[in-house]
Amino acid sequence: GVAAVLFVGLGCGALFSGFSLPVELQNLGLVVFVYGVGLQTGPGFFACLKKEGLRQNAALAVALLGAFGFCALAIRFGHQAPETVAGLFCGALTNTPALGAATEAAHHAGGGNGERIVVGYGIAYPFAIAVVILFIQFLVARRKETGKAAGRLLQSRLIRVEHENGNGATRSPWTAAEVETAFGVRLTRCRTPDGKTWLAAEAGALGTGTLVLAVGPAACVEAAVAALGAVHESSWPAAMEEFDIRDYHVSNREVCGRSLAELNFEAEGATVSRIRRGDVDMAARGELALHPGDQVRVVVQRPAPAGLAGRFGNSIAALSETSFLSFALGILLGLAIGEIPFPVPGIHEPIRLGMAGGPLVAALVLGRLRRSGPLVWTLPYSVNLAVRNFGILLFLAGVGANAGGRLVPALKAEGPLLIVLAVSLTVLTHLLFLGALFLLRERRTATLAGLLAGLQTQPAALSYAAGRLEPEEVQLGYAAVYPLATMGKIVLVQFLISLSGS
Repeated sequence: GVAAVLFVGLGCGALFSGFSLPVELQNLGLVVFVYGVGLQTGPGFFACLKKEGLRQNAALAVALLGAFGFCALAIRFGHQAPETVAGLFCGALTNTPALGAATEAAHHAGGGNGERIVVGYGIAYPFAIAVVILFIQFLVARRKETGKAAGRLLQSRLIRVEHENGNGATRSPWTAAEVETAFGVRLTRCRTPDGKTWLAAEAGALGTGTLVLAVGPAACVEAAVAALGAVHESSWPAAMEEFDIRDYHVSNREVCGRSLAELNFEAEGATVSRIRRGDVDMAARGELALHPGDQVRVVVQRPAPAGLAGRFGNSIAALSETSFLSFALGILLGLAIGEIPFPVPGIHEPIRLGMAGGPLVAALVLGRLRRSGPLVWTLPYSVNLAVRNFGILLFLAGVGANAGGRLVPALKAEGPLLIVLAVSLTVLTHLLFLGALFLLRERRTATLAGLLAGLQTQPAALSYAAGRLEPEEVQLGYAAVYPLATMGKIVLVQFLISLSGS
């Protein structure tokens, strides 16, 4: 992937004496990259902290502290330079923002060995990717679950409501809102036994014999079926022919950042059934907010309400007109946060979040807020992805080119030892993480694979795992630990740099 730019930069720096790029260019790239990552992961991160994400992030903390302890021992007893070990730490855990924080901390400390950090990173990085992919492959080979979710992430089921279960006991009637809250599915439309068709939100309590269409992840839909009655065998399009299904793109800034419950499209005779954001389909639950660039699937009862497309915007051209005012304000806020010093007893230089951590913290919070009055903080997914890739390209090109001159001497002097340390560090961190997760009763293979990719903050590992296991579970695991993994590495690597003055 884009990490190849780092190795090309290292090669150019090694081959051509004096070859370098302006440091301002790499700093700009780092800030833009981490800010885009934070905007994208903020909502999912805070949502995960309310659920099983707490124990997953506790296991992550154990793994990162174990990795830090290994590096501290390598410095003290292995007589390795703190800058080199800091680079190995960033590379073995494949975290570019931590690399940026390490080089910035070395600059603040007045050290002249910043290039050592990048050399250590460049040595460890490719071996770390190989190790994490081997761990994921091991999980795939040993999985006890059978099969793999195929096709779309969401399923649709036509359910016939029954108020008696298999034992003859009477079920309590459900409303659509109660089903959605309890099972995480979206009920879009229904037909009552007398032949009337309704948007499910308008139907009230679901009586016996009512046919209702549920949309959601497979496990959630099956749970809803068990609670309501049974799957209806007939074709659901024939049973619901009075409805139209339409797809729109969200480009209207007035609806961006607002939840579906707040927008209340049901009052206009429409129900959003699912939202596609990037490559991920999501059931359209009431608390879910619309982001610029989302593709929404809307169910409307004929005749379709006028002006519905205008409510969403439905303009691809408008999506390219990103508000760079809010983007710039968010980055400035992040840079200000990054310069706040946090004194730590026993360490000469205070810890700062810097150009990597400050924008990440600001973006996580602003991504969660979504909007403040007229300012929409979120970006269209495609714009965010392009900005992040361009930023990381600038950063990796800069650090690679500027450190390339040190690469060949470092490999000749201590290359094999650094490779052994890097591989050992990656393997130890993964074993600690998996061990802590097992102790905390996390057993789902796809989730474990996503958590490993999140520990590494590694998109290549995420893509590899999602192609072999249930993609939605892999992505949820990745999003649950990614922000804290990035922040933890940014802070811990600065402690490693501070050991140079001990």
